[in-house]
Amino acid sequence: MNTRSMLSKLVLILGFSIFSIFTSQAQKQFQDGFVITTSKDTLVGKVSNVHKHTHDYIDFKYPDGKDTIFTPNHIISYEIGNQRFIVVPLPHPTKNDTAYLFAHVLVDGYASLFKTKIKIDPLSAAMDAYLCKKYNEQDYYPAGHLDHLALFFKDYPVLNNELTNHCHLYSNNIETKIQLFNHYNAWKRYELDSLNIKATSNQKINKAMLEVFMKDSTNLIPDSKFQLDKITGKLSAMPNLKMTIEFVNTGANPLIERNAMKAVLLHLNEYDARIDEQTISIADNGSLKPSRPNGQIVFYYFK
Repeated sequence: MNTRSMLSKLVLILGFSIFSIFTSQAQKQFQDGFVITTSKDTLVGKVSNVHKHTHDYIDFKYPDGKDTIFTPNHIISYEIGNQRFIVVPLPHPTKNDTAYLFAHVLVDGYASLFKTKIKIDPLSAAMDAYLCKKYNEQDYYPAGHLDHLALFFKDYPVLNNELTNHCHLYSNNIETKIQLFNHYNAWKRYELDSLNIKATSNQKINKAMLEVFMKDSTNLIPDSKFQLDKITGKLSAMPNLKMTIEFVNTGANPLIERNAMKAVLLHLNEYDARIDEQTISIADNGSLKPSRPNGQIVFYYFK
């Protein structure tokens, strides 16, 4: 082989290598995103999952430009754009162990729908697979066919009956699946809200009494603020908890009562959406009145 031929091949090889590098970089298509590591740390940077093994790994670029790869063994979830991906454990299709895969969250609710890729045969390409899971259950169930979902939605008789008897009338595509899950979640929210209302109405309400005092026409004394903070600490610890606070109006000093109500609600402004304020009128007959002229009596309870 002469020198010219060798140089020509070398140039061709180098050109192909450079082209491959640029093509590889272009195909990554990094977008703003972040990952949550297994130690619960959040890493903000740029994410790329544009390749045929999106279930196995993602490319991640740090703010300093360093590029690395994360697998489901390194992180528990990631977001790219407005799409969220989590790690799901599944029985390995070819080995006697568990496979961990990235799955795209299509519907997030009481019942969630996910899309991933599963490789059934080591020699074949990974295929799209749909999974579903209820928030209070550990296992993921197949959602590839609509007849699988009839059993999954068994607690919703109308939807269960529709899929059991009329499954053939629906298209087995991603849009239909998303609609079914959204429909189920809307029904489930209504059912849970109804159960909560019923449970609350059947519960015996245990009210507690608190007396707060005004420092001036607009502010509470520090101790009253401290007492309110102790009470609302329960709201911080329990995000689903709500509180009802009742302001007692005796009519003895309407201005103090009005100013105290404003001051208390202003101090509790952080929890405004979770506090239901009410007023109750009690005649000033001496049986229930503030211990000092600048005082205001309130009752409160949680539900």
